[in-house]
Amino acid sequence: LGMEDDNPNIPFEQIWPRLCISHYRGEESSSYIVERALMRPRNVIKIFSHAKGFASNLNHQKIEESDLSKGVLAYSQDLIVELDHELTDVFPAAQDLLYHFIDAQPEFSPSDLRQLISEAGIDHNDLERVVDFLLYYGIVGVKSAEGEDVYIYNVNYDLKVLQIRAARGNDSTRYVMNPAFRPALGIKDIN
Repeated sequence: LGMEDDNPNIPFEQIWPRLCISHYRGEESSSYIVERALMRPRNVIKIFSHAKGFASNLNHQKIEESDLSKGVLAYSQDLIVELDHELTDVFPAAQDLLYHFIDAQPEFSPSDLRQLISEAGIDHNDLERVVDFLLYYGIVGVKSAEGEDVYIYNVNYDLKVLQIRAARGNDSTRYVMNPAFRPALGIKDIN
């Protein structure tokens, strides 16, 4: 997995097919990676590095579907561990909370989300603060009235926008697990 040409003027559209398959699960592969990177450039690099590592270990000339799949899973597992530590620092009682989402549905009603959090041993008085944490760190988002998944980075990290959007929907509100976390938690993507 290398580039023979050091020309800095080669467009991305010409470089990318040399490094990676063009499509993954019906989506353009670079877009697939970016959508799971929580809009953090370092996470794009992490996903690519994981996938590249698997490709290199198997002597693949470029990242193949299986390499990308393993790379996204490894990245997702890293995210779970990283954010579990951050959540535990803020809410010591929330240790391992994210693991309680294993095999969950990709979408939740407000009561389903709060029940999962409660089952993880979170005190009732801390439920809303934990929901806010999950929203702020992009772990979950809110489905818009138009059916689009909206995460914190889609609203310039303005938590109030997500809180109000969720409150406005009341019983019809749907929280959505970010696709970046789904592989590590065994959550199937929404078809």
